[in-house]
Amino acid sequence: MPRKNGSIPGLQSRSLRQCLRLRKPAPDWPVSAQCLKKPFHGITPADENAAGCDENTGRIRMERHPTLINGDAHQLNAKVSWPTKGIPCSTPTAIDYRTRAAFASWRFFLGSDDARVFTRPPMTESEAYIALNMVPRIGPVRVRRLLQAFGSPSAVLGAPAARLQAVEGIGPEAAKSLHSWESHVDLLGELSLVKQHGAKVVTLASPDYPVLLREIHDPPTVLYMMGDILERDRHAIGVIGTRKPTHYASDCTKKLAYQLAYAGVTVVSGLARGVDTAAHQAALAAKGRTIGVLGSGLLEFYPPENKELADKIATSGAVITEFSMRVKADRQTFPMRNRIISGCSFGVLVVEAGASSGALISANQAGEQGRSIYAVPGRIDNPNAIGSNRLIQQGAKLITSAADILDDMGILFAEKPQLTPARAPELSGNEAQVHAAVGDDEAHIDTIIERSGLPSHTVSATLLTLEMKKLVRQLAGGRFVRIS
Repeated sequence: MPRKNGSIPGLQSRSLRQCLRLRKPAPDWPVSAQCLKKPFHGITPADENAAGCDENTGRIRMERHPTLINGDAHQLNAKVSWPTKGIPCSTPTAIDYRTRAAFASWRFFLGSDDARVFTRPPMTESEAYIALNMVPRIGPVRVRRLLQAFGSPSAVLGAPAARLQAVEGIGPEAAKSLHSWESHVDLLGELSLVKQHGAKVVTLASPDYPVLLREIHDPPTVLYMMGDILERDRHAIGVIGTRKPTHYASDCTKKLAYQLAYAGVTVVSGLARGVDTAAHQAALAAKGRTIGVLGSGLLEFYPPENKELADKIATSGAVITEFSMRVKADRQTFPMRNRIISGCSFGVLVVEAGASSGALISANQAGEQGRSIYAVPGRIDNPNAIGSNRLIQQGAKLITSAADILDDMGILFAEKPQLTPARAPELSGNEAQVHAAVGDDEAHIDTIIERSGLPSHTVSATLLTLEMKKLVRQLAGGRFVRIS
């Protein structure tokens, strides 16, 4: 049974109530979902530690034995707000996370007429990883060094600034940011958003963390996830390229991604416009698995038009990101995302990339991670293919079909999957003649008329028929292309 009001050594219940009613809570105090339905009557610790009340601030001051946090004595403030007459019940009870972690045994009571007790559990290791990931100016490499120095994320978050600064790469600003992490990290709010939107969080300590990704130099501290990553997803290929692909590049992407997914290889890409979108769509069409890696938080989806595609991916794969729920995409987040694409993959396939394409950064990261690099050759007069062609010059494997990649991955399969060749369309007469005249590359209608030797009106009518059969597609400028 809990002790009666006023059982705190050296502190009378009456003076505590008077103290708590001195001020309303400051607007910058952290908040939680708890709300006291009746006036706050008392507070008692589970052991004989000292407690006091600051008459000026209306805050309870608590002090516990010096062995709990890294061997140093700490005096921490439990920030408490309370509903009384004139204050609505929506006023929350709040206690910061540093206090929560260190003083998990403190209990708050609602009075003798309502003996319900609620206790805040200690912060879990998973929550500590999430909090550490949200601290500004602390990237994956620094997190790895901190974990090596302190052993666990909760120990990092509770460490004194001086000890934090002694870790390699942790300067005064980073140490200050870590030591006061609860002042700029809304962990309760983050956990609420994760639960509310049906997401899950996988940490470095989780057995579900992707095996290949864990091996890289700077693995993400946490992965927010919609869907699931399976054991078979270690057999994966990253597919990347330009956001404005030519029809040739789009066609190659769909063909290769479809074949890879059909053969049992997971297709990993960045859910961006262009090549990424085509790769995901093809993998889904093959009823295979695909993983989309975001450069933003799950609630700040970019690009917004691919949100529906992401929902489909989550049903037969996963959408993942290392960024907290409300982080927006920017120039810094995309390179960070790209290392995850290559980190999750056996190799990276570059379909079409210009001289300054971000896909080249991804290819370089893949090389640094020890991944294989593949590239689809492009036209020598196409500026969008300069980067991918240069990769081939520098040693990337030239790819003409998915079989080229499966040959490299053959050691991963007990029996190498066989690709089923597409059946040629059964056409006759004018349809066969016009279809052949379109050719494998984009062709203008005048060129098709010349190649087929048929009258222009016959060619136009036949092209319309072939479009309806989804054998050709009309492009801008009166050009047509065959659909594989």
